[in-house]
Amino acid sequence: MLLYASYKKIPAKNKQGYKWICTLEGPPDPVTGKRKQIPRRGDTQKEAYDRAKAELKKLKEGIDTKKIKKLTFEVVAWEWLKTYSKGKVKPGTIRIKEKEIKILLRYIAEAQIDKVTHKQYQNILNDLDDKDYARNSIQGVHVTANMIMKYAIKNKMRSDNPCTGAVIPEKILTVEEIENPSIEDEFLEKNELTEFLEAVYHHGMDMDLERFYLLAFSGMHSGELCALKWTDVNFETNQIRITKTLYNENNNMKLYKLVPPKTTGSIRTIDIDESIMNLLKAFWERQHQIMAENKKLIPDFHDANEKIRIHFANILNFKFDHHEKEQTQGVLQEM
Repeated sequence: MLLYASYKKIPAKNKQGYKWICTLEGPPDPVTGKRKQIPRRGDTQKEAYDRAKAELKKLKEGIDTKKIKKLTFEVVAWEWLKTYSKGKVKPGTIRIKEKEIKILLRYIAEAQIDKVTHKQYQNILNDLDDKDYARNSIQGVHVTANMIMKYAIKNKMRSDNPCTGAVIPEKILTVEEIENPSIEDEFLEKNELTEFLEAVYHHGMDMDLERFYLLAFSGMHSGELCALKWTDVNFETNQIRITKTLYNENNNMKLYKLVPPKTTGSIRTIDIDESIMNLLKAFWERQHQIMAENKKLIPDFHDANEKIRIHFANILNFKFDHHEKEQTQGVLQEM
């Protein structure tokens, strides 16, 4: 639709010696009702008109360029994260988002939020790929950037999403990589698992028997294992209830948190083989014996909540007794 526009020629220090100012009638101020004119400059009338028209489009969409002129990507990114953190999000997820934001800030921290272009954003992804970032890492950065831009659009900071249509670089595997896959990409075959558990049986450290056998035959994650309490273990039904996971941001044994699983679907009850439960039972008896001895030696000993923690996250000075090894050997023979 052709808009009514007024033009004015003004002197300028360019090749032609002048510029054009195009003025369009914008929507009235929503508070005062006063008229709002939109003047924009250009070397030609068409260039000035196109700039004024683009500004008018933003105003009609509720985007006030004067108000967002000082809004940088960094400001909006942290503002988004503050809101995002108010939802049902695990601390570990927030920590990952913080790291991904910091990666983006290396490129566009000071960029005005409505000035980030699709090409500029694609160049970020390409550069991360050139620097040998894993595809999953680049994908994570892309997801975070997309969420920030959607937040900006929703809050009238820009009208489009520069992340839309961006290509996540993907490396082509070499013949050597195909023929020699990384061990991280593989699951243990039955014979490999048996070999590993045999090594645990003969050469394992304290609590390795309980730890690795429970992981191998329950399917629980390591964080879920470390968060277990004795109240989660039902020796009568041979079941373990998973309701939490351990979050440890800096790998400091004293600064952990027990947090809910990432999804409600992760809250579950697992049936455990009786032989594995016998291992846990023996471990439970040893732990309570040590607790009782501590209370005798230390008059003000206070175990509080710790007495119901299974302490799979700790390396304690426990040794495998003969009965425990017999239980373990039985499990290996059944495999």
